[in-house]
Amino acid sequence: MTPSVLVRVQSIRSQNPYGRGGCIFVGTEISEAGDVVDAKSYFVIKATGLQLGDGRVQPGQWWRVSGESESYERTVNGYLVRERQIMAAQVSLMRMSGEHIVTFMAECDDFQGIGVVKARKLWTVFGEQLYGHLDNGDVEALSRVLTEESARQIVAAWALQGSARTLQWLQGSGIDVLRIA
Repeated sequence: MTPSVLVRVQSIRSQNPYGRGGCIFVGTEISEAGDVVDAKSYFVIKATGLQLGDGRVQPGQWWRVSGESESYERTVNGYLVRERQIMAAQVSLMRMSGEHIVTFMAECDDFQGIGVVKARKLWTVFGEQLYGHLDNGDVEALSRVLTEESARQIVAAWALQGSARTLQWLQGSGIDVLRIA
């Protein structure tokens, strides 16, 4: 069993649209602050639908992963690539805050038109209040930073993030989701 690693999802190799079949995703190891630990290294994580629950794995999310790790070599476009694969024993979606929500909004396809600059400005202006504005669909408040059209779009995108919103509430309430998983 490997110690747990914190990864930021870079890409999805395979995923059932409803998460029931599990997911194979690629992630870069990051620190608690969101800094990349080793830019040349990445993990391929295989998680079952049961482990993921009803959540979707998406680029930009942060996951804490533990499980057996093995190294593999494969050829991609004529280049030898070494990757570390983890057959997940446990996976936990981490609470979005600060740099995490910035990278998530910038990298997730659901948030069309929201890049790092707009996402960071939202976090800078609203901080923790951003979640309330998104949860309540407060387009008027969000329009202080974005156009009304962009504000409506991110409210719609946020509504698709059911598991992330639930997790946000649980962790914000001091409930250790790793212990109840």
